Amino acid sequence: MTASSAMQSIRERIENLESIEEIRQLKARYWRSCDRKDHRAVLDCFISGKVNIDYGPIGVFNNREAFVKVFRELGCRDNIVDMHHGANPEIELVDSHHARGFWDLYFFTIDTDGRTFMQLGGRYEDRYLRLDGNWKIESTRFVAVSRFGASVDAAGSLTI
Repeated sequence: MTASSAMQSIRERIENLESIEEIRQLKARYWRSCDRKDHRAVLDCFISGKVNIDYGPIGVFNNREAFVKVFRELGCRDNIVDMHHGANPEIELVDSHHARGFWDLYFFTIDTDGRTFMQLGGRYEDRYLRLDGNWKIESTRFVAVSRFGASVDAAGSLTI
């Protein structure tokens, strides 16, 4: 291996690591924006135009605006407290502009008005696209694998 090809290999490896980290940051920003009810930041995590968002019972959306409309209706209320905890990312770069990722999610939500809470576990399957040097979500699918919910009455009794 020549010195110039070794440097090229190192450059490519560094660029790949930087892309993987940018995708990790994108997913973290998405979850944090959801928890903070920042619908504009949520919108910015996705590509504009045609996108595939499949969140099962919540809905399937073919553009980010339709998804954010439902997000605002369901999650952007003062009585809703959401906490997304993502883990175990598997990110694969397909090429310099395409990637896919798999993430596990532990999600906890509280409805202070309804006195209910729910824990949800599942897996995301994502596809990413790099546009103008920035990674965005092009496709995402969430599959729930566990769900636990309960309510608390005024006396403090728990109903599962």
